[in-house]
Amino acid sequence: MIKRILIILLLFPCLAWAGFSVDGVTDPASVDGVAEPASVGGVDSDYGGETCANAVVVPTSDGTITSWTPSAGSDDYLMIDDGRAGDGDATYIYSANDSNPIVEEIVFDISSPGDCDIAAITVYVKCLEIDGAANYSVYIKADAGAYTSAETITCPGFGSTSEQTAVFTGLSYTTPQAVTVKVENDATTYANGLIDALTIEVTP
Repeated sequence: MIKRILIILLLFPCLAWAGFSVDGVTDPASVDGVAEPASVGGVDSDYGGETCANAVVVPTSDGTITSWTPSAGSDDYLMIDDGRAGDGDATYIYSANDSNPIVEEIVFDISSPGDCDIAAITVYVKCLEIDGAANYSVYIKADAGAYTSAETITCPGFGSTSEQTAVFTGLSYTTPQAVTVKVENDATTYANGLIDALTIEVTP
């Protein structure tokens, strides 16, 4: 009797393991396990974007069109990469007093959040119009794709810089990649504008 009990006890772990490995449902180890979720895309590394948190990103380079003028140096993006708070207009880009559209493209590298599916991007523009309030059109595009439809923001005039927001939803961007933001002044107004900070927030 004792011998039979010992045999059963010795065989039980093997039988239990075989049962789990066949099912693969009740035992996560059968699909690379709880201890290493990253091996199946799991909890830490994300699989399909569902675990990627929101991320605020500052500019990383200039785009193809840089018609605005940096307050110093030759790199526009370095003048507006101070985060949402800006730097109190210590550095900025500005547009000439002109009734023609003045376009600026700024690139954001959004590889830092990891592999994510991005459903929305919010563009924060801290801006000021010297000669009175004016509308700007804001567009975004992923890598070499086409620009979205414009979102309109209104930059205040005769005061201090104020943060304006353009929200783009229904996106299907996947990181890592670059996102380009295009800002264009309204051709119907004489734009004499200043942008102190340009920031984006990505939302999975």
